Amino acid sequence: MKKVLVSLLVLALAMSSVFAAVEFSGSATFGYQLNYDPESKDFAGFIQGDDGDDTNTSSLKLNIVDDNGLWNVYIEGNPEFDGSGKVAGDLTLDLLKLFGAESDVSLSLGFNANDRYTGERAYVNKSGDSWDRVRTDDGGYFTSLKLGWNGLTVAVAAAPMYQPAGTFNGGKMDLVATAMYAGDGFKVSLDYALDGENKSMNGTANSGVIGGAFDLNVGQLANLDFNLGVSASDRYEFESGYNVVAATVYGGTDAFELAAEYALQTEGDASKHNVYVGATVNAVENLGLKVYTGTYNAVKWVDAMYVGAKADYTIQNVTVGLGVEYAAGGRGVDNSNAYDKGGLNIVPTVKVSF
Repeated sequence: MKKVLVSLLVLALAMSSVFAAVEFSGSATFGYQLNYDPESKDFAGFIQGDDGDDTNTSSLKLNIVDDNGLWNVYIEGNPEFDGSGKVAGDLTLDLLKLFGAESDVSLSLGFNANDRYTGERAYVNKSGDSWDRVRTDDGGYFTSLKLGWNGLTVAVAAAPMYQPAGTFNGGKMDLVATAMYAGDGFKVSLDYALDGENKSMNGTANSGVIGGAFDLNVGQLANLDFNLGVSASDRYEFESGYNVVAATVYGGTDAFELAAEYALQTEGDASKHNVYVGATVNAVENLGLKVYTGTYNAVKWVDAMYVGAKADYTIQNVTVGLGVEYAAGGRGVDNSNAYDKGGLNIVPTVKVSF
């Protein structure tokens, strides 16, 4: 972990001495999880993470880019007091700028270290559960080539068969192919991973994963003063037959927004109905509020329900947050490959942006 961080920083400093001046930006978040259920090991993830499995209360994000936009280095980590945290990094080179070419087409070469590679995502992920996400099963060393033109993005990323000891892919190659078109008020994406992330309800081994999604924002299409949209995704694992279809409707302004999501998981004869409803309020300057509720299994709503709220207040570049959440059981209800997410959780955080 430390070698990845040090290597990328040294590379960034070396490149800054050869090319133009560099700019630094990023954030550092420090938090602590107070849990009042001794049998619970996790919380549902809405408090801290943008993704359902991101329950880290502390994080570091650093972006280093040269003034000409020729290259940038991005470093992200989740430090832990016991030293078990993870640091991942990306180096991206703009190939056309590197050779002095000017075009409406963009072409970039990327190197990803100690990180999962995730496909493009058109789905509007309001709940944070990431039903649409197609990515590799674990972190490795990827080389990627990305092409962009007139709203269209196409990328291919590959991890070699033989990698440094201790990484996920020893003796096994991985490949991701992804594409997305983004226009005014409309997005659509298609992704494939050769050895994709396993979400099987029966714990079936990893396999190829394919997914597609779209987002249609009528408010943007009609140039209205508010958003009104619908988004949907479909994700399928070939080996297990696990399939999840999700749909979200949302609407509102910068000051207030409502969102509702339904996701259906199926695998063989098993199925689960997931429901999420949330409201975000930003009516007061520098103050953000979010309240939400839902269930990971509508058939057993009480056993799998959750409810929570989060507040953030920003003073210049410092954001102080407090999240409170109660989850009766979470994904652990009738889902053998998931964690126990019950209990009452209180998570205070401090985020410093620079």
